[in-house]
Amino acid sequence: MKQLELQLKKRLLIVEYQDKREAEMDLQTHKAFPEYDKTVICLGREFDEEIAKDYVFNILHEHGLEMFEKHNATEKEIQIDHWSGVTDNAFESFISAIEAKGYFWGENPVKKPKTIEYNDFDYLGMEIHDRNMKAFRDAESRTFNPEKTLIFEIL
Repeated sequence: MKQLELQLKKRLLIVEYQDKREAEMDLQTHKAFPEYDKTVICLGREFDEEIAKDYVFNILHEHGLEMFEKHNATEKEIQIDHWSGVTDNAFESFISAIEAKGYFWGENPVKKPKTIEYNDFDYLGMEIHDRNMKAFRDAESRTFNPEKTLIFEIL
């Protein structure tokens, strides 16, 4: 089970379960029996732009505009283009907060290497494949699958 806490406009806890069914059952349990320290918001696949607006900062709210922080923008990107540190999409801001913590949302950005049969003397090919497979597994361990994920607000 993966967990990640985000400090946005409100504190969020993202929890990925072993499978979709377990996440859906826990969603119903948390709705029926709320806990004192957190409340369930929704399944990850249901978390969208409208829901995200309640949990990420709108930095131009006082001007009647919608502009949200991109948490994963680098200083260099912002120096080159100050607009690279903001987005007009609340859901994109939410995802950028996850990525800023070294995690991913949805699809693993590292593609799984193809299984290739090597002969006994192709040590370099095996070493490269093993390195690529390790990178894939590492990224997979930090990728949240929205189908198996619940999002909570920490009270």
